[in-house]
Amino acid sequence: MIIIWGSGLYGRTDEVPGLGHVATKFGHLWYIPLIPTGSHFVIEQTGDGWRGASVPLSGKSVLVGWLRAALIVGSIAGAVTTVVAFSGPNPAEGWEALIVTIALIVALIMTMRMKFFTQASYTRACQLADTIGFSDEARIIIDLTYGEITQQEAEFRMNEIGEDGQNAFEGNEEFESHSETS
Repeated sequence: MIIIWGSGLYGRTDEVPGLGHVATKFGHLWYIPLIPTGSHFVIEQTGDGWRGASVPLSGKSVLVGWLRAALIVGSIAGAVTTVVAFSGPNPAEGWEALIVTIALIVALIMTMRMKFFTQASYTRACQLADTIGFSDEARIIIDLTYGEITQQEAEFRMNEIGEDGQNAFEGNEEFESHSETS
């Protein structure tokens, strides 16, 4: 039997459009997240790593990671049960298993699409900006994205920053590159 273990980012949530999202690094067994070891604000993901900053452990990210894992495992078990039930002596039981499997898949899709699970509120975005120390430009992007200021106000504030302004992450030593291990 092959045992696959390691660590990885799961529980993607609290996305701040145009800037990044929160994810939690978990110790995993067969890619099922088990033990949360820390949350991070991820600004960039590549095939074998990511770049971001540590943030306090996010309960929402941990719960979302576990919930999505449970829904995936449940969906796989439901699909196997459905096939076995339909090929067994009482195919009517297959319909019950199929309905449960479909419900699990729909719930999984909802956790990946609903703003409650995926997007940060304006308050949470500002909290993340304060925790990480975003530049003035990033704070303007947050205000504009969440409709707190108009495009004209954003342009005015960007001009106030002027040439001395930096991009959203430039100069922030908090952002480190990480590579994933399995």
